[in-house]
Amino acid sequence: MEVVAYRDIQEGEELSLSYIPLNHPWHQRQHLVTSKWGFTCTCPLCKASAENRAASDRRRDNVDVILGGVRQRENITRRDRVQRAVGALEELVKAEGLSAQFGDLLVLIADSCLNVGDYELARKIGEQALRLQKRYAGVDNERSYQVERLLEVVDKFERQEGTGSVDQGKK
Repeated sequence: MEVVAYRDIQEGEELSLSYIPLNHPWHQRQHLVTSKWGFTCTCPLCKASAENRAASDRRRDNVDVILGGVRQRENITRRDRVQRAVGALEELVKAEGLSAQFGDLLVLIADSCLNVGDYELARKIGEQALRLQKRYAGVDNERSYQVERLLEVVDKFERQEGTGSVDQGKK
């Protein structure tokens, strides 16, 4: 097993391992670890005050709302909306200490851009995702390979189209 630290670790600092998707709110995370693995999580976030947990839950909920909204066809074809959403997502994941997961979110957006034929934006976001995946997951990780495959598909479509992007909705 390979363990990758997303940040510097202080000597004697306790390490924790996530068993579940990090985008779930506190009560769902607690329920999942209790029902599936039989323990109560005591990581710093789960031990935080109710006020801090609620603020974290709101940020995580906002990530889901923004991601869901930007992937809708009427939004994904509008570059200005996509770029605003990417910026908002980046701020939220940084505030949550989830920067390592930002690449996963970008892959979803890049894939949506690809699906509507905006190959130029799919490439731009995909390349950003690949840099993050290589940094956090590693060069030889399935998450990095997934982005490389997506970029290969973008290459293929760009060669077939010869244009590199769609015309509608660019702003």
